[in-house]
Amino acid sequence: MRRREVFGMELIVNLYDCSTAKFNKLGIATFVANLCKKMGFKRIKGCWWDDEDSPTKGRDLPKKIRGISFVEFIIGSSIVVHAMKEIKSVYINIFSCNMFDGEKALKICKGFFKAKKWRNWVIVRI
Repeated sequence: MRRREVFGMELIVNLYDCSTAKFNKLGIATFVANLCKKMGFKRIKGCWWDDEDSPTKGRDLPKKIRGISFVEFIIGSSIVVHAMKEIKSVYINIFSCNMFDGEKALKICKGFFKAKKWRNWVIVRI
């Protein structure tokens, strides 16, 4: 059987007990810009979802999923951020068609949101 080449990787990060001070569009935009700069990712375009911008201001959603979400398309894939103020948690997926330093990216994520607890997984795509 022929060995497959590595296609890329995904870092999945769950951050808990975070400071919610940056759970807003400016804070998340700053996080993504800093992450991309430090990791050498080239940004293409971002897209937002914020409960505050919805007609019901998120009142019709369960508290645990109210928050703000951002997708940043990068050369080779994407970064997705979901910040949930009610539960002081941030969920981040970083996928790239290229290998990257997952430990460095994790450290940036934990530090920016001041997470007291976290879980993370790395998936290598073939």
